[in-house]
Amino acid sequence: MKKLVLKITGLLCTVFLITSTAFAQSRTITGTVIDSESQPVIGAVVNEIGTSNGTVTGSDGSFSITSSASNVKLKISYVGFTTQTINVGSQTNLSVKMSSDESLSEVVVTAAGVKRSSRSVGYALSSVSAKEITEGGDRSVLNGMQGKVAGVTINSASSNPGASSRIVIRGVQSISQGNQPLIVIDGVPMTNSSVNSTSLNGGFDFGNGLNAVNPDDIENIQILKGSSASALYGSRAANGVVLITTKKGSTSSKGKKAIGVDVGFDATYSTPLRLPNVQNTYGQGWSGNHWLDENGSWGPIMDGKKRVFGQEVDNSQLLAPYSPLEDNVRDFFELGTNYRTHVGVNGGGENNSFYASYSNVSQDGIIPTDADQYTRNTVAFRGSQNFGKLTVDGSINLAMTNSQFVPSGQQENSVYRNILDIPRNMSVIDMANYKDKFYNINDYFTPYGVTNPYWALNENKNDFSSNKFFGGLTAKMDIMGDLKGVYSFGYDIENHDISRFEAIAKPVGPNEDVKNDGFVSEQTIGNQQFNHDFKLLWNKDVNKLINIDLIGGLNLNERSSTSLFSSVSALDIAGFYNLSNSPSTPSVDRNDNMRRLVGLYGVASASYKDYLYLNLSARNDWSSTLPQENNSFFYPAANLSFVFTDVVSGLPSWMGMGKFRVGYGSSGNDAPIYVINSIYTQASHSMPFRNFAYPLATGTNAFTAGNRIKNPDLQPELTKELEIGTDLLFYDNRVSLEFTYYNRVTEGQILQVPVSPGSGSSNFYANAATVENKGIELALTYKVLRNENGFNWAISGNMTRNKNEVLDLDDALDRVSLGGLSTTAYYAMQGMPIGVFEGNTYKYSPDGKVVVDESGVPVVGDEKEIYGNSQRDYIIGLKNSFSYKQFSLGILLDIRKGGLMYSNTKSMLSWTGHAITTTYNDRKPFIVPNSVIEDGVDENGDPVYVENTTPVAPGVMHEYHTADARDRQFVFDKSYTKLREVNLTYRLPSSMLESMPFAGASVSIIGRNLLLWTPVENQFIDPEVTTFGNGNQAEFGEFVANPTARSFGFSLKFNF
Repeated sequence: MKKLVLKITGLLCTVFLITSTAFAQSRTITGTVIDSESQPVIGAVVNEIGTSNGTVTGSDGSFSITSSASNVKLKISYVGFTTQTINVGSQTNLSVKMSSDESLSEVVVTAAGVKRSSRSVGYALSSVSAKEITEGGDRSVLNGMQGKVAGVTINSASSNPGASSRIVIRGVQSISQGNQPLIVIDGVPMTNSSVNSTSLNGGFDFGNGLNAVNPDDIENIQILKGSSASALYGSRAANGVVLITTKKGSTSSKGKKAIGVDVGFDATYSTPLRLPNVQNTYGQGWSGNHWLDENGSWGPIMDGKKRVFGQEVDNSQLLAPYSPLEDNVRDFFELGTNYRTHVGVNGGGENNSFYASYSNVSQDGIIPTDADQYTRNTVAFRGSQNFGKLTVDGSINLAMTNSQFVPSGQQENSVYRNILDIPRNMSVIDMANYKDKFYNINDYFTPYGVTNPYWALNENKNDFSSNKFFGGLTAKMDIMGDLKGVYSFGYDIENHDISRFEAIAKPVGPNEDVKNDGFVSEQTIGNQQFNHDFKLLWNKDVNKLINIDLIGGLNLNERSSTSLFSSVSALDIAGFYNLSNSPSTPSVDRNDNMRRLVGLYGVASASYKDYLYLNLSARNDWSSTLPQENNSFFYPAANLSFVFTDVVSGLPSWMGMGKFRVGYGSSGNDAPIYVINSIYTQASHSMPFRNFAYPLATGTNAFTAGNRIKNPDLQPELTKELEIGTDLLFYDNRVSLEFTYYNRVTEGQILQVPVSPGSGSSNFYANAATVENKGIELALTYKVLRNENGFNWAISGNMTRNKNEVLDLDDALDRVSLGGLSTTAYYAMQGMPIGVFEGNTYKYSPDGKVVVDESGVPVVGDEKEIYGNSQRDYIIGLKNSFSYKQFSLGILLDIRKGGLMYSNTKSMLSWTGHAITTTYNDRKPFIVPNSVIEDGVDENGDPVYVENTTPVAPGVMHEYHTADARDRQFVFDKSYTKLREVNLTYRLPSSMLESMPFAGASVSIIGRNLLLWTPVENQFIDPEVTTFGNGNQAEFGEFVANPTARSFGFSLKFNF
């Protein structure tokens, strides 16, 4: 890999040196292209009229072009804007303001990489520009889209650097499979799987495949949300498709070389966003007593008097005031840093072009040391060569990542859990010297299953390294007349290495029960994807009124992966973390899989008078994951676009442009691998006095047939969707409105269905459920003030409201578990949304009173109660954009209403007496209102209840606040409002640039996730966080998740 990196780096350097050798130039013209709100237009094409000389604008809207002509005319164009022609005259530095062309003539990328006019598209298509992706300074492409697209929900799994992001389009489609959309970069599908663990005893998240993409390399993103838009991707398109178009080079006139250079640098700094709201009245102790070995704050009221604390060591003890340390948790965290550098070079000649870039992200999170650091280096090269009738495009992308993660969870090696277990009167940062005699593992202040957080932080490691190599090659041929042929080859190869270890901890003395024998694991994961597309394209104007566009194609896709995991515990030598460092034999697990998909697809499009458009598409897939005799499935789609303002007369004068659209289509979610047949597994034996598994030490091995029944009728999950919408422009394009209603039904959910034990098997995979998602999407922009030379103000918003329901479930399935806990379950149930919470509740007497035990604590009922579900009521993104001359300001709010989540952080803080809710009634004894206690039975054997007179006393206060009967309190409303992004930018004016070596420059102050508002019942956690991965269980909640962070800093961008 290192040799590969050197070769690519050498190639980039060679290209740069060769192409930067300029011919004699008579004049260099520079300039900046901005929009009506004085924002830079990135990627605008600048051509010299009458020649092939041209370039594109950089990240700050600036450009530079060389001409030998005496009378230069430039044409400046960009999708969504009116093309401008400029007579340069004697000017050498231009300032060009482009106005939006909102007449629905914008060119967009659709399925299979086909470019069409937006007026011809009969479905909702959302576009995100390069500026929108990068303006917040986040290293993640997905995070840069949060709150900006209707119908698209994006969550950051964790604040730990490099963690993954989850994207869901138009609701959860599948009960058992992934709901992530297909990611396609320049026509090539990308592997976007996550590398994570959802273990309650040490979860981690090292990110997903899209983390390898440098946001500064992206030109724009189109999102295909509905089945009528994505049907051409067949069995991989049920969850939608994200089409990413990257930046390309520019051509120039014969004998000239056009070179453009973009340089960007971001520096942001982070602090914790949401830490639990804890009480600061009661100090260390339990049951109201000041006991020095307790990790809880159930002691007496803190009085400020000096008291000893901790263990007695060498006849001495620590002394400190018995006073609250309000910031003892916050003090642990440090200022996180994130530095991001990008250099891009683009250019070319008359028949060729190139784009090359390098980026570096160096991030150290808010947890001390480098235990949560993240480093990513990316190199990209894209080139194009025209050979007359043949044009060849190619791309090479390499991403190299190294990171570390601080595990979440409940075990003694969870750093954050250990912090939250420290009493309110004790300093956390004083424990930083974890080898100090009072803070080492032998004499740490408490023996109750926790340890010094700094010991856990410094002695245990979770290291990750990854290399991802992706790109493709495309050849386009003008075959004859209106017939063209295209062949595309794409590849995505990634390798991940994970190394984890836990130190030997064998304390002596009072903490001898808090021990760990040590642990080492090594894991290697390899994923490969290869994709071939063969297409024929034919476009013909039948006459002046009718145009026909036909596309036919063949797709071949192969995906494979290999995982090798080995671990061992009970280490011998401290500090030596190797699989050989144990008397035990390491456990080894290897998984290999491969799947293939073959698809034939076609598109037929017709237009009439450029206002009525009909698009028909279809794809047939043959999948290797389905039964060989039943593996062919057909996915048709149709959509209609009608620009009614071009036809209907008598419309009001304020109506600028209007389009009605309707679409219907089907798409699929392929079956998982290796589920249609029984499989062989390694055998084991259970005996009365011992168990053993093969292979035996003698070398004998054995396998047994699995207990899964073959299902020759298994089909993919099939989504059928109808959508209706309209796109409108009012008042001289001052107001724009996009509205969509959709109804999508996903049939044939692939689930494990139990069978009678008498069959000799336990289950089989079947199409056993139906899920519906229906809702509305709304996007509205209002340009409040428009003044080309003065103050501008625009408000843009998007709203999504989705209703999810399991319409049907197989009779053999009462419910489907999605994860959760033994106390609080998480299900899919018929007639309810996916993600139902069910848990304990109070036991009630026949007359509806709460039953308590002899301590006055509520008793858990025999029946479970449904608390609600995790589905949101609605999501709103709201942005205000202001500009005045060279200044611009953007403020983005992300509002999410409704849904429940589980929080183990609140549960743990309630047990230890740190939660603000544990100060109920000032911790004075109280009787549970309207409570009774069981007092024998009547003549029928039924319980007799009498009024309860036993108060909850200080000695059982912790039991009351964490009683099983009160588990409902740990599942609360996950609504929130976030100040997602703030961006204040100043662009240097043309007059200043004339004396500088660059064509454009800007400086920005940026901030992300600066403020968070939640309902009063959630004073503990950022609702966006999860410790349960990227699947459906992610919406369950969190299990002592590390806190999220706010970031703020600055950004510099230069263009040469």
